[in-house]
Amino acid sequence: MSEAMAIEKLAQSLLELEDYFTETRVPYLPRYNQKGNIKDEAALGDIDVIGFSSIENKLIAIEAKAYGSVENYENWCKPYRIIDIYWIGQNLTTNIREIKIKKWNDKFKQKKKFDEIWIVIPGPFKQMQIAKKYSKKWEGTEFANKFGEKMNKYFLDKKYKYDENDYLQLINKELTSEFKVSIKVIPIHLLIETLMLKIQQDMKQRRKRYSDTALEMFRWLIRAIEHDALDLSKIQDKIKRS
Repeated sequence: MSEAMAIEKLAQSLLELEDYFTETRVPYLPRYNQKGNIKDEAALGDIDVIGFSSIENKLIAIEAKAYGSVENYENWCKPYRIIDIYWIGQNLTTNIREIKIKKWNDKFKQKKKFDEIWIVIPGPFKQMQIAKKYSKKWEGTEFANKFGEKMNKYFLDKKYKYDENDYLQLINKELTSEFKVSIKVIPIHLLIETLMLKIQQDMKQRRKRYSDTALEMFRWLIRAIEHDALDLSKIQDKIKRS
């Protein structure tokens, strides 16, 4: 198994806790580059995480974005970031000619597409202001503008206070409709939350330590919280004050 970056590893761990066989940094041959030219064998891309569940017969691909400055946590609920998300969805649904590892390529060719795609973003997805129409003529602009119109209806609705989950459900629905594949946009903080809750459930069933240091750290955090030895609200206050 290839070496994974931290966020890729967390996503991989969540899949494995759900009984998926996984691999990270899986190389593939794209159909085209960003200029629309046919790519050659020397210009491979890679899938951050790929997983298959024999129980559900389900093939998942994950793209994990973890860039940005050390302290930055940029909001992705804005037109140019929505275009970035669109490009990721397009790439994983239309631009994979061949996966260069046979066992994964066999699964991919058999299914003809992924059953589900996760796009892990390095920040929240919250509408903070009215989304203005994006004027640049890039591919995905039309999608971003139409999505912006729907977001604005949420934002201006005085009867109901829409939160991050509402906006995530909306973009997941629109991406799934656009690409005909189930697509989920997952902010890193929600990935961590989901993973911790899954570990809490898993550790009570398996009752063993984890060899992975991140999972073992989460296990100890959960145990300390459950026994009232660790107050996350105090840590949150201290971090915000520092």
